[in-house]
Amino acid sequence: YSFYGSPVDGDDFHLYNFGNIYYQHKFDSIDKKKITLNIDYNQFRKNDTNLGFFIKEFPNDATNPYIYKNDFPQDFFNISGSIDYSSQINESSKVNFGGQFSLSRFDNNLSYYNFASSTSDFELTLLSRHKYIENYSALYVSKTKTFNEKLNASFGVRIEGTKYTSENVSTSEET
Repeated sequence: YSFYGSPVDGDDFHLYNFGNIYYQHKFDSIDKKKITLNIDYNQFRKNDTNLGFFIKEFPNDATNPYIYKNDFPQDFFNISGSIDYSSQINESSKVNFGGQFSLSRFDNNLSYYNFASSTSDFELTLLSRHKYIENYSALYVSKTKTFNEKLNASFGVRIEGTKYTSENVSTSEET
């Protein structure tokens, strides 16, 4: 028989920012030529810190607390956007061209500490960190042709590129 309890005191902090800019300019009143710009921004930060202890009780034995501390910071950031130009060539044809981009960053960092009575301080027992950065971009052009009320066709070319780095750092120490 054993009983495990874990009273915990926590300190959590969360921050979320976001925004969007959308702009469209029409060069004529009949909507034959227009340019559209769209930008999105997202940022999320979180820092959770927990301080607690496990209590392990055995019958006819004293209580043995195991004091620990956890830190769980996270940081996510993304900005993305697109620009598109559209022009009506004639009554049945239209051309579009533009580009897109995106930058994303993610940082997740777990630190786990156990209290060491020999030093009267917390010692790092586990560190797990993951960092990721991604850059994405694209350029495109397309032409649309309307043949009748029920039939149209599009032809286009799109070039995309993605560059990313991913780093995972993990350490574990026995105490």
